[in-house]
Amino acid sequence: MFFYFIIFIVLILALFACIAIVLKSTLSLRLSCFASPERFEFIVHVYFWNKERWFIRLTEKDLDRLVKQMAKKKQAGTEGEEENVSLPFRNWKVASRFAVRLLRVLRSSRDPLFHDLSWNTSCGLGEAHRTAIICGLIRSAKSVVLLPFSELIDGNTRIHVVPVFQEEYLTSRLSCMITLKVGETMVIIRKIRQLMKEGEGND
Repeated sequence: MFFYFIIFIVLILALFACIAIVLKSTLSLRLSCFASPERFEFIVHVYFWNKERWFIRLTEKDLDRLVKQMAKKKQAGTEGEEENVSLPFRNWKVASRFAVRLLRVLRSSRDPLFHDLSWNTSCGLGEAHRTAIICGLIRSAKSVVLLPFSELIDGNTRIHVVPVFQEEYLTSRLSCMITLKVGETMVIIRKIRQLMKEGEGND
């Protein structure tokens, strides 16, 4: 009987050791997003234990299908009312509060989340002076957008805005690596789900 008890204790300890190893393991995501007036592509590579485990790709066709599904649900829930795919002002307020809370959740991470961030934009409006003005505005907008995430970004950050003169042109590509401990990922997901439930309760 004592022998079986020892085996049981050893198995429990081994189980806890395995759980601890998994929770301390690093989960890495390589994100890449390309956007232009004609094309959109969002790609996620998920790595665990130095091997690619999952691959996700989202294109403009997927986005178009998602928007149509949301429009159908909205139309089904508001029969007799004028169809409007855009969010009402109240929903924009809820979305902005969710974004702020989500940022606070991400900033609670003890280690930087984003590594090797690169954001390159090429823009042209046909005329040199208009192109120069809009490129300056885009550069300022990028600085404002990234400012709240400055504590979460580590490594080389490459932010470029390339003017394209004598041509109407617009493309933007964003890529970065996100690293998280599995245990920390679970905590963040739980907090995000809680925020989503609170947002649904405020509707």
